[in-house]
Amino acid sequence: MSDNAGDENLEIYDATTSTCISKPKKPLDIGRVLCMLASPKGEHVIIFNHRSDILFVDLKKWSATKIDNSEFTRPTAGDWSPDGKWFTYSVSAGRAKMALKLFEVKSKKVTQISTPILMDESPVFDPEGKFIYFISHRHFDPVHDALHFELSFMYASKIYAIPLLNDTV
Repeated sequence: MSDNAGDENLEIYDATTSTCISKPKKPLDIGRVLCMLASPKGEHVIIFNHRSDILFVDLKKWSATKIDNSEFTRPTAGDWSPDGKWFTYSVSAGRAKMALKLFEVKSKKVTQISTPILMDESPVFDPEGKFIYFISHRHFDPVHDALHFELSFMYASKIYAIPLLNDTV
């Protein structure tokens, strides 16, 4: 990220010489970048910005495409598939809900892959790309608090997995 021209913009630098080797001809409308996640193939990045937008940036074409917006909360986590063809992330699905979505690079299609009860968050691909693991707040088994006379949901969050192929066990 660079703000040399006044607005934040992407530039690619050589790690050994610290010289700029590529940048867009005109500034991209990417807003203030809060998180940037590079594809394992190095051709694309996903940006989460201050407007709660999720942007897909093609570094060869220097184009930025808004793929989603998280209306009620800023997106905070996402992960690329090992082959760089897919990106998974969590976004608001209502005031108190977050759902997981899957973005396909080739078709630019976004698909919701979870039905949240409250919050599904922090999705990551397994190293082989067969599952998406995530944390979900959906296990409601109240326990008595040791200090206060009340019930609480101390163990509401658990780790879950979504198989990505029908024959995955």
